[in-house]
Amino acid sequence: MIFQSDMAYEDIVKRDNGKMGRIVFPLVVTLALIFFIIIFLYLFTILDLFYIAGMASLGLCYLVYYKFKSFNNTEFEIEFINEYFSVAKVQRQKKRTELAEFSFRDCDYIGPTTESKFAECLENAAFKLNITSHRNYEISDKIWFCSVKGEGYNYIVIFEFKNPMYKFFRRFNPRNVYAMPMPKEEPDEFELNDEDNEEE
Repeated sequence: MIFQSDMAYEDIVKRDNGKMGRIVFPLVVTLALIFFIIIFLYLFTILDLFYIAGMASLGLCYLVYYKFKSFNNTEFEIEFINEYFSVAKVQRQKKRTELAEFSFRDCDYIGPTTESKFAECLENAAFKLNITSHRNYEISDKIWFCSVKGEGYNYIVIFEFKNPMYKFFRRFNPRNVYAMPMPKEEPDEFELNDEDNEEE
């Protein structure tokens, strides 16, 4: 049952792999694929198993294509429901993997990566989870982090800050969130379209 006091927020972040995804990864994979196909054909031809070599090469090509598509088609589904933060990784819009789920109340600190707290929390974290749109995130006021207290260990979730997120942090963990004025929330596309129709 959903009560009026409940809060919810959803976002989808598409990973941009940059040059690594567009140039370096395809080039390395292509060279490796050519090398293994030559080895397959050479060995199986010597053993008079050319048909098997051909089938194995096709299978290898498909495997590489599948991995390449997964690498370059990754999204993160971010969801806030009241005090809970959950994130899942979706590859090729099919394979969904739950990455983390925690309560904002379990966070030692929530704030931008430009804060001195970030380096301290990063040093004490068992691992970090980068769910920004880039593999190599920038240290800026737009990139935030949650330092989460897990069961026997701490970890960090790094994400791209959006104005609607702040009210969740402020409401459910006011003592450990970066202090700033409550940001204004921009109307979504649906609301803007409604206003345009009313003017007409």
